[in-house]
Amino acid sequence: MISVRNLFCIFLLCGILSKSDAGFSQGEPGTDPYGFGNVKETCKTPPFIAANFNPAWIAFNLATFTKFFQTSTYPELYFVMMSKEHLTRLTQHLFHSVAVPPLTQDDLDHGCFTLTQYPLNGGSQHTVTGYGNLTLDQFVYPLGFPGFLRFDKMFERGDVGGVSVLSLSNNLSFNLGVACFDDGAGTWLVSSPNKCLTEIETYAISQHLLSLGFNPDNFVSVDFNKC
Repeated sequence: MISVRNLFCIFLLCGILSKSDAGFSQGEPGTDPYGFGNVKETCKTPPFIAANFNPAWIAFNLATFTKFFQTSTYPELYFVMMSKEHLTRLTQHLFHSVAVPPLTQDDLDHGCFTLTQYPLNGGSQHTVTGYGNLTLDQFVYPLGFPGFLRFDKMFERGDVGGVSVLSLSNNLSFNLGVACFDDGAGTWLVSSPNKCLTEIETYAISQHLLSLGFNPDNFVSVDFNKC
């Protein structure tokens, strides 16, 4: 049964996030399984918290990043929002190939992307699960600058690695990572221990992404009600 909170989340995200005419009907095998069309955006620099967006209730603490790699256990995280380009690349990573069969909105509703992780060799070993039993394992390691992480490519043909930055967090219920891939593509991903963001969290994240120059037509929310 769908809870009142989850129903609220559905209506909230429908009201706040912009809609796009692209996607979920014209998917083709290859680099565009969802039929989004050209949704590639460029890397955003500098990828930090925007100077003109500083709500008092958010206290981004760089010490959180240090503690992140000193903690032995982490909670399971849900991928609740991301850009269309990031969704496309995440899906290719889960299929371990750029040749992904066409996928629909109903497929995405059963995507159920989750992340578990543990510290390893000064970095973090990530295991992402989605679309039932599809998984990927990726080693992510710090680059020496607070909040900067390096990830390598997942497969040889057609994939690239990149750098990600912890761009926004309330140190409680969400982390927003902004990625710059080696081919120049800029993407973003929101992870949370909760399956749904609150209204103020969604608004804060959306405004921050807009201030960085990301296109709201490429915002995707992930519904966990069918998981």
